[in-house]
Amino acid sequence: MHIIYLILGYLSDVSDVLLLVLFFSIRFYKSDPIFLVLFDFALIKCVVSIVSILIIELQYWDFTLNAFNQNLYTILYFVIGSMIYETVLTNQKLIQFGTILFLAALSLNYFWFDFRSEFFNYTVSALNLIFAVYGFIFLVSDNPFSVSKNNYNFFWLNLAFLTYNTCLFSVMFFEKLFIEDDNTISDILWNIVTVSNILLNICLAIFIFNKGSLLKKVR
Repeated sequence: MHIIYLILGYLSDVSDVLLLVLFFSIRFYKSDPIFLVLFDFALIKCVVSIVSILIIELQYWDFTLNAFNQNLYTILYFVIGSMIYETVLTNQKLIQFGTILFLAALSLNYFWFDFRSEFFNYTVSALNLIFAVYGFIFLVSDNPFSVSKNNYNFFWLNLAFLTYNTCLFSVMFFEKLFIEDDNTISDILWNIVTVSNILLNICLAIFIFNKGSLLKKVR
């Protein structure tokens, strides 16, 4: 089981790198705000993956260092995610409310709890999931103004974040409540998160490729 965990982890890291490579193969990403935000997201994912690999390969595993690395990624992940939905969706009230909760959770995590506490990760994961569910609801609604006309293939973009955030939040919730001391089941659950990250990159790649093709035709 541990070997499968490592293999999936490396495949996930490779998918992060390939997603960034895809951006450089498309010439028009600089002309679109969503492309710019997603490019930043892909770059952050790639950097975090490289840092994680270096920590493991150099056997410099430290709980504090890993917590700092994960918290930094969580902060950037929320910022990028909220910017994406703010760009695509016309209703901004939920994004603004989520930002307020994010800042409150960040303050509590660093001034009240130990910054290594998982409270912040739980809160941000829940907020990201709410954004994704919100996007899905508007996708299936009959309101023609629910999604901005400037987006392309928003289905793939939202599916990427909906799948990943659902898996991440569910695994964090069930692992903490029921199986915190069972390493085998914990590995299985985190394998699901790793697979969901690969699916996240695949969906984002489809979105990027399709939108890049459409922008190229417009040019």
